[in-house]
Amino acid sequence: MHNFLTGFVVGVGSVLTAMAAAADPVPAELAGTTWRWVHFASSAEHFAVAEPELYTPSFNAVGWIGLRADCNHGAGGAVFSKPGVIRIEGMALTHAMCPSGSLGDRFTRDVALAVRWSIRGSELHLELPVDAGTLRLTLQR
Repeated sequence: MHNFLTGFVVGVGSVLTAMAAAADPVPAELAGTTWRWVHFASSAEHFAVAEPELYTPSFNAVGWIGLRADCNHGAGGAVFSKPGVIRIEGMALTHAMCPSGSLGDRFTRDVALAVRWSIRGSELHLELPVDAGTLRLTLQR
């Protein structure tokens, strides 16, 4: 049994290494950064985020996104197939009960739905599909 598990773990590790090597590179502007969600805008609503430090995506250099969504934390894959295009895959998140009024579920959903990204001035903009809205984020220092 031990040899099977060892082989399985080594095999999975090899597949993940190959996937990371084949993945599109993370844009230099995002690699190694953490952002704070400060605003949401769509044709239907606009609002400022009262506690931006509770809603933070972090991008590493090999295609992973870490997420803090109020009292929950998670990670997933971030794929950049073309300039300005983003796709979040396989987001896994803890499921703690956040306080009433939390934007954690919405933030998680919207980040996972993002289809385009851009840096405008000092802000990261994550655009949702079909003009459903834009999340504005500032670099966390």
